[in-house]
Amino acid sequence: MTNLIRRAAAATFVLLLLPPALLAQRKNKTVVCKSDVFAVAKPLPQLTYQCPANATSDSDDIILKSPDRLKAIDRVIQELRSFTGSRWWDSPVTDLNVCYLHGSVGTLSADEVDQLGSSEYQASLLGDNRLRLVVLADPCYQTSYNGANAFILYRKGQKVYVTQVLDGYYSRLGKSIFLHVLYTHAGPSIRIETANISGMQPETLNYYFVIDKVTNKAVPRKLPRRSKVI
Repeated sequence: MTNLIRRAAAATFVLLLLPPALLAQRKNKTVVCKSDVFAVAKPLPQLTYQCPANATSDSDDIILKSPDRLKAIDRVIQELRSFTGSRWWDSPVTDLNVCYLHGSVGTLSADEVDQLGSSEYQASLLGDNRLRLVVLADPCYQTSYNGANAFILYRKGQKVYVTQVLDGYYSRLGKSIFLHVLYTHAGPSIRIETANISGMQPETLNYYFVIDKVTNKAVPRKLPRRSKVI
């Protein structure tokens, strides 16, 4: 009974966080990977490396420091820097995610539509035509809890600047990473919201970033300190 309560709480919590577009897709069972979008849907890289033989489990932090893993992350960053195509950036992430899931032009199956709208489905791509977050599964670390890594792609001129912002992230929820961007005169203000289940209560944790004007990389944003109450 306890597990059923936890699952119900998790599903309700994530449903409240679903964007309106996805809620509409759940009602409309016809979802299509468009030919013009599929033509520019450059495949996202996969993080692949040999799991360390001396790791005692998929939660062993030895995995995070594995030389093979660090090299694999560098390869991913280099590949993401090549995502400079304007047509890819101009395509909405909701349309791109549909094509990434389906893998070809055409109408998604009923199972794929259910998966796309499920509270357990984490979209690999979030953001807009200026800044995007790419979420990639980790093949060795916290595989039992949706282990993943996330990278911010910032488009400026003809270049794309990549920053890893989540390393060895995991959650009991399948869909647990959300991106919020506010554009100001000083540049993008970024909030990455993550969700997890602790005990029986859904909990959220926020990470704040800004784009450094010199390096064009995402750097942690310094939040103002709260005044002490005397």
